[in-house]
Amino acid sequence: MTHRNTMPTRRRLMKDRRDFLNTCALGAAALVAPTRLMAAGSNDAHPSRKLSKAGFEALMDANFRCLSGRGEALRLTLAEVRDGPQSPGLEQFGLLLRGTDDLAANPLTPALYRLYHPETGAMLVHLTPSDSVAGSYIAQFGLMA
Repeated sequence: MTHRNTMPTRRRLMKDRRDFLNTCALGAAALVAPTRLMAAGSNDAHPSRKLSKAGFEALMDANFRCLSGRGEALRLTLAEVRDGPQSPGLEQFGLLLRGTDDLAANPLTPALYRLYHPETGAMLVHLTPSDSVAGSYIAQFGLMA
């Protein structure tokens, strides 16, 4: 009788496990797919070669085009390149991007956005509103050195 009572539990656990694994597989595919799609549309075959702290420092005060979740093209200006934690083999830094006045009424929410500049090409970055500088956004980078 104990064996019969455990069968429904086992089936439920297997179903839960299968759902979990399927969700993980879909999540991994969703992370990789946008990167491949972005690379396919880029004129530069290897835009990541230009992504570095020094590369962004050379672009101070440059305008980046940001595609919002609503499909609008917005302008963000690179205001600051901040040092990140030091780690062997990893270059970590952050960007402070200043938004235009029209973003004050409709600020961006923390999410992935497509950011474009002719020197860097198109890239997906996670932007979060800055707590210390009103109307600005922060993007963090951790690149293999």
